[in-house]
Amino acid sequence: MEEKIINAVKYGEELLKDNNAEKIAGKLEYFRRQIAIFQHERLIHLIVTVTFAIIAFMTMIMLMINMSIPLVVLFGVFFIMTGAYIRHYYYLENCTQRLYDIYEEMEKKAKKK
Repeated sequence: MEEKIINAVKYGEELLKDNNAEKIAGKLEYFRRQIAIFQHERLIHLIVTVTFAIIAFMTMIMLMINMSIPLVVLFGVFFIMTGAYIRHYYYLENCTQRLYDIYEEMEKKAKKK
């Protein structure tokens, strides 16, 4: 997914450099669809991230009540997965925000034609 969003951002930036208003206007719908796809992806990753954080927190509470090696391993796995999901969500959020900016610039340039 990261590669797809990187390609969408690069493509949008290249279109903006082109300054061809007709070409930009023709690609507005494409970017609207791309933004919708990445918004959906962002929502799903937010749900997964929060779920893993809650499970890691619950495992930590269980560790406080009953210290055991399997619970430590389980907490470690959930903690690492939560960190990985947070990193991915952060990246997805920033790139989606960049796509919003690109789309707004494209709309401005398309209106000037």
